[in-house]
Amino acid sequence: MYFTGTDECNNTVTTNSLLTIADNEGPSWSTLPGELDRTLFCGNSQELVTAQALVPLATDGCCTDITYEKTSGLFEPGQDNGSGTYINTWIAKDQCGNTSTVYTQVITITKVNIDASYNVTSQPLKNTSTIVPVRITSFATAEPVPNIDITLYIDDINKGTTKTGSEGYALFDIGVLETGVYKINAVAG
Repeated sequence: MYFTGTDECNNTVTTNSLLTIADNEGPSWSTLPGELDRTLFCGNSQELVTAQALVPLATDGCCTDITYEKTSGLFEPGQDNGSGTYINTWIAKDQCGNTSTVYTQVITITKVNIDASYNVTSQPLKNTSTIVPVRITSFATAEPVPNIDITLYIDDINKGTTKTGSEGYALFDIGVLETGVYKINAVAG
């Protein structure tokens, strides 16, 4: 490449030089910090899958080919049974090998109350199916929580999994039971 320079007296000089353009700057995050953070109820597997699938975006002033590397954190249990957090991190890398700062996503899981106490009292003997209702409410507010996966166990035998409805109830049809005492256990998530 040739460059020509001219001074105040119109003297010119031409020189042959090598011009090197280097990209030394990594991508920058266009997704704002905290934008992907989510707070979910324990047992809401659908929202957890959705939150885990979120990806921040980055831009680069020089390169258009950006790759992302995600590290998914393990579940860190909280002090209350069922509560805790997932911490996910990403690094963006441009085609020149420059990397971004770390982007962090925090998914907070909050505890729920599980109530299957309706069935701790005696039930009349009948030849029809027994319906076991399990109610899920927020631990903090006692409001009903929909879309929570509940698995029901009768005497440690899995009777299936279903989601709570809008009023926080999951209903299980466990069939006809013989006369006896049964241990009922409901698990969220």
